[in-house]
Amino acid sequence: MSLRTKEHAHIPLPSKYYQNTKLTHPTLFPILFHFDTITQNISNSSHASTSIKQSIFDFCLTAIHDETKNILRCQIDGSSDLFNETTLQQISHRFHSLCQQLFSSSFNLHTQPIYELSIILPHEQHLLQQYHTKHINISHDDSTTIHQLFVQQAIKHPHKIALTLDHLSLTYSQLLHKVQQLSFSLINQYNIQLGDIICQCIDRSMEMIIGILGIMMSGGIYVPLNPFDSSHRLQSLVHQIKPKLILTHHRTYLSVQELHVPF
Repeated sequence: MSLRTKEHAHIPLPSKYYQNTKLTHPTLFPILFHFDTITQNISNSSHASTSIKQSIFDFCLTAIHDETKNILRCQIDGSSDLFNETTLQQISHRFHSLCQQLFSSSFNLHTQPIYELSIILPHEQHLLQQYHTKHINISHDDSTTIHQLFVQQAIKHPHKIALTLDHLSLTYSQLLHKVQQLSFSLINQYNIQLGDIICQCIDRSMEMIIGILGIMMSGGIYVPLNPFDSSHRLQSLVHQIKPKLILTHHRTYLSVQELHVPF
């Protein structure tokens, strides 16, 4: 690898970097992760100090593993220009929660992926549970769905611009026509019933909005999939969600070919 880097040795990396960097931000790499291990119980060791020196980096996570005491000690430092104290406290609390889950007896380090861990804190989880279990009275006027509101706007303003992307645009009537075409296709060709789960693996585009509204209009439940996720991640999500159909287009259909779901 060191021999490969010689072909780029003529490029003055520091000077090129500083040309595009503010003088107040002189660090080449703004984020640092430092890990160290204490293997001997030496009282006058530099590691014995409870304070870890602050760095010049914008964000620094320092972890010290004391093998003699079987303790992992961490410290997070952040630039006051980018982070306030509350933000750093939230980051530290979430990192602490992740570590607790990671080393708990219920988590299998050899078989389970890290993305299955939750960054939601216990008090946040409690608030979510309260929100989902709380009875909310919704008046008749507030029960109008998103796609129904869209149809109302299309009837009122058929020739107004409803959607723009770069140099492309669609009026409300044009967008409604495409949405209705998709919803009819979902119902008639794929027998989509009320409450069926439909995933959509499409990048940000006109088709993405048409797909969202079309799924809602057909009575399906819209679930987005990120086309830039790994195949393993997509396979895991599809296995959990069990959708009846996946919507895609020519730029993203390769991402779902191996998911064993109609698309």
